[in-house]
Amino acid sequence: MIKGCRIWVIGIILFIFIIILLIFLPTYTDETVETVDLSELREAARIYLHYPRTVEDSAGKKITVYTPVRRVIVLNTDCAEAVRILGSGEKIVGVAEGITTKKGYYFPELSATPSVGKWNQPDIETIASLDPDLVIAYVRWPGSELDLDLEAFEIPVLRLDFTNQENLEEEVWKLGHLLDKEGEERAEAYIEWYTGYEEAVKNFVETHDRRPKVFLEQSKGVEDLSEIGTYSNGSASDTLCTLAGGINIAHNLTTAYPHVEAEWVLDKEPDIVIKHRYVSWGWKNSTEPQEIRDELMNRPGWRSIIGEENVRVTSCETLYGLDSVVGLIQWTKLFYPDFNIDSEAVYREYLEMQGIRYPEGMVFIYPEI
Repeated sequence: MIKGCRIWVIGIILFIFIIILLIFLPTYTDETVETVDLSELREAARIYLHYPRTVEDSAGKKITVYTPVRRVIVLNTDCAEAVRILGSGEKIVGVAEGITTKKGYYFPELSATPSVGKWNQPDIETIASLDPDLVIAYVRWPGSELDLDLEAFEIPVLRLDFTNQENLEEEVWKLGHLLDKEGEERAEAYIEWYTGYEEAVKNFVETHDRRPKVFLEQSKGVEDLSEIGTYSNGSASDTLCTLAGGINIAHNLTTAYPHVEAEWVLDKEPDIVIKHRYVSWGWKNSTEPQEIRDELMNRPGWRSIIGEENVRVTSCETLYGLDSVVGLIQWTKLFYPDFNIDSEAVYREYLEMQGIRYPEGMVFIYPEI
């Protein structure tokens, strides 16, 4: 912070000094003075007029930048996606290794970008060697030691998640504000797009008195039917379910990610079951999601009590993060078949903002809605 403040103050002093020279130097010399490009002066004035910029991140820490952010390191895919949609993808100079190894298909432009180690345990020396203006990480991971270690190099750590609908818009705006004027404008455009669909869902759901009961099953395979992972109040999936007009049968359990028994699920008589699955984007065909669905249906009583037609298997790709509005539209359509917004069309719009082509023929939910 001290380094950034010093640069900002020096910039202001130099700018004032140049103006004084331009005004008074020709008066005291007979020599020809080369005129400074006015556009350069205007650009300098614009920069220092809008800085410093300060936001309070989602960890409650105030982050200040004193000059335009030109070099960024991102420690997870959600942060990388946010930087790119705000028009600053070219500023990314370092990435956590999983961004290029596990999700390289989604970030081809970062394939040659230097790795700074694991998303939850990055290499401090490598980060420092890349001389970033800003490092962006999740709120909880890596731990606070990251901030302390980088403080020695005067490198600020911005903590934003981009994974929960409850504060997504606020986080996007804060990052856009720190990045630059274009970032602010793109943040406003994204928020307007996102909230437009969110409002459409809200207005539609409010017209329905009866809401379906939903069981949300975690991604991992289940070996013990007394230990089925689900989502409760405090999880992003629970929030998404509620916004889409569903009643999560596990909402009132004591932890955000509890485990329940198969019999407990049957006793609650859910109208819809959604099995999450983390896969690389989606599936190229329906073979694997159908096998996952069959596994659920082979549990005692599930086929007869819940019914195969009420069970869906979904990729987690569009459930969390900046594209979660796609999952919101998808689940609303699943809960209410008369909802008339097409989730595929919404996803195409989102990927266009990201500069990514829609993956034709890929399966994101099975059976498709």
